[in-house]
Amino acid sequence: MALSDTAYSCCIFRSLFPEVSGDIYAKEWINEESMQNAKKYTDHWLAEVSRNEDIAVSMRCSYFLNQLKQAVEKDAIGSFFNIGAGFTSYPLLLSNKIDAFEFDLAEVIEVKKQRLDEITKRHSGNILTIPSLIAGDITDIRTLENALSRIQDKPVFYIMEGLSYYLSFDNFKAVFALLKDKMAIGEKIAIDFWSNDYINAPVFLKQAQFFGETLDISDRYLFLDEEDLNNIDGFEITDTSSALLEASKRGLDIQNMEFLPENYCVLTRI
Repeated sequence: MALSDTAYSCCIFRSLFPEVSGDIYAKEWINEESMQNAKKYTDHWLAEVSRNEDIAVSMRCSYFLNQLKQAVEKDAIGSFFNIGAGFTSYPLLLSNKIDAFEFDLAEVIEVKKQRLDEITKRHSGNILTIPSLIAGDITDIRTLENALSRIQDKPVFYIMEGLSYYLSFDNFKAVFALLKDKMAIGEKIAIDFWSNDYINAPVFLKQAQFFGETLDISDRYLFLDEEDLNNIDGFEITDTSSALLEASKRGLDIQNMEFLPENYCVLTRI
């Protein structure tokens, strides 16, 4: 399992709860062969690591989708840019046509281009926004800078989902230094993050062991708190939530659920 395979796993999770995630296309991104390969990991993940992670990922998707829709309706954005897009469907789910760009590793983008073509042909009457797919590696900040240069219509709404905790702190700072330079005052980016109080949480320890055994990455992750985010030069937090809060809103029995209680927030360029 490689880091890019988490895109398949999260896609499967979203497809299991489309009424929660709002992603009606999730099940269409992965062909049968890739689905079977990914399920080897997701089945183990749900059975041995975090049994409700599928619901948690679906709630995260719902939060980001709602933030994007609000940005379209209230901020009249002209463009959407997704950093580390994976197999998410956000642009396809909009009822408004805007410019959309999705940035991810080449192996993900190659598969997504093929599937995107098939999905848009099947649902051509229902899809208004088709994203431009851009291959790059966020650890090479120049590739992200080149991708951002393709944006023409302002204002822009950004998402960086399921990615921050895999970055080094220097890489994370470099991303936001670039965004500070590229974003206009008032533009927003929604991110998720793992906070420092997760470090000894049982579900995180199990997940860290699982990732350490199956992912081609070291067993080290980036933990952030709201204070760290508020200290990012040029940004302020303007909305927050979490998997726990989203579950409570839905009346779920969080005392008997097991998932990583991720935090979500929207940062606004100031």
